[in-house]
Amino acid sequence: MIRVNHAPDGAFTSELYSVYAAGNRLSVYTALFSDGNGNYIPIPDELFKIYDGLEHVNKTVRTYFASFETDAETELRIEYEQEIKTVRIKPESLNKSFEFRDNALYLKICPGEYITLEINGEVFSSLSIFCNRLYEEDSSYKNIIEFSPGLHTKENSSCITENEHGIPIIGHIPDNTHIIIRSGAVVRAAIALSGAKNIKISGNGVLSLIDRCHGADKNFEGEMWGGFRRNALPSIYIKSGCRAITIEGITLNCEFRGITIRNSSDIHISDVKIFSSSVNADGINMMNVKNVLIEKSFIKSSDDCIALFTSCDSIPTLANSDYPSPESVSSNVEVRRCCLASYARIFMIGGHSTGNTNPRDVVENVSVHDCEIIDTLNRNKKPYEQRMYWSGILRVLSQTEQIVRNVSFRDLNVNWTRYYAGKLIHVEVRTAKDASYSESVGYRIENISFENIHCLHCPGNVMPSMFKADFSENEKDREINGITLKNITYNGHRIKNNENDILVSGNVKHLVLD
Repeated sequence: MIRVNHAPDGAFTSELYSVYAAGNRLSVYTALFSDGNGNYIPIPDELFKIYDGLEHVNKTVRTYFASFETDAETELRIEYEQEIKTVRIKPESLNKSFEFRDNALYLKICPGEYITLEINGEVFSSLSIFCNRLYEEDSSYKNIIEFSPGLHTKENSSCITENEHGIPIIGHIPDNTHIIIRSGAVVRAAIALSGAKNIKISGNGVLSLIDRCHGADKNFEGEMWGGFRRNALPSIYIKSGCRAITIEGITLNCEFRGITIRNSSDIHISDVKIFSSSVNADGINMMNVKNVLIEKSFIKSSDDCIALFTSCDSIPTLANSDYPSPESVSSNVEVRRCCLASYARIFMIGGHSTGNTNPRDVVENVSVHDCEIIDTLNRNKKPYEQRMYWSGILRVLSQTEQIVRNVSFRDLNVNWTRYYAGKLIHVEVRTAKDASYSESVGYRIENISFENIHCLHCPGNVMPSMFKADFSENEKDREINGITLKNITYNGHRIKNNENDILVSGNVKHLVLD
């Protein structure tokens, strides 16, 4: 069985690609992504009054996605408005075979698979296709909020209101509520949960704030800027003691971040697709969380795909002003079987903290495994010496007296995109001099492991992975203690313990390379 629902009138779609699933034409949606050239572009004066989140922005480009529902393997036919000369299908580990006939591409896709097509080397304007499983009804919730196929806005939906900053939201959601966004529905709003319990957000539709992005009034033609309004919301905002929250199936076409989780626990995110384009727009951003599972999801973000912190009161989106007694601990987080692409880092673990020392802020018990990193897209053009200390694809960081411990990365495939000029691993306890943003000196990183990580298409000048804790003799407790590197390869060759592959600086103990 196959189920296809077309994009409603008013949704942002494209004719660049024509996509057919078992002969049924799919709608191709427009999303946005950073152009990869840098985050530190001063915002044009004429846009500052609207996009005033920061004093710098990035430029954005269009990218594309299509989706359908099925319970069986399905043949796809993809046509491109130009002659197709080359094709790359990601994740490459799927080893997808394809045929090429009459300037059309034919291949098969199975339920639950997400693929990205890079045609004629177009990494940024690629096409992602989501083969969703057929939606299953769930009648176990007391309250139902349902969005059927069509365009839903604050003008035509009583479920969508404006907050005090004029942002359309679905808010004031009671406990035991199921929000359903069906395939073919495009909902122009953020979902805001505060202290809610037992909430499910599901369906194969789209939650979209892309109409608030720069360029929407011109159908995203011409020069576009990735800026966000000062009070921009993530597409889904979970905060202030939420518990037992499930998010599955939906696509988030974001103005700012995809999902932000603060001071909440027992979160399950599954089969979610996220596109973010503006400066600082993480895919999933978490602070003071416990018991989080993120699985089988697709994230294409202009900043970190997945970021995990504790509190940081000097950064408004990481502060605790709405939650009087936070426990500054993030623990028991698992990420598995996800497909990830980023302009910046794929993973950012630790780094933001309150500075408490009794007790200290802690990030602990994090497991990342069986994931596909399909693109690392930062075009960092700085000289080699300046890039040396820039963060890597997998980053573990301690700042502001924070402890980060028991973090494992294993069974990851990394596509080293031709533009990327960084490093694979970056683990650092920051000194006060090197601390970023409003942070100060870090404390400790303990028991971090990297196992079975395989990088494809690496250039010859890959920067060495870095482990750094540069402190004096009387600060020996500020250190990295326990790093395991096992079976890490670049283009099939294992990394070695030499200055070309690994840079160790300062108080780094018990580093084991197997």
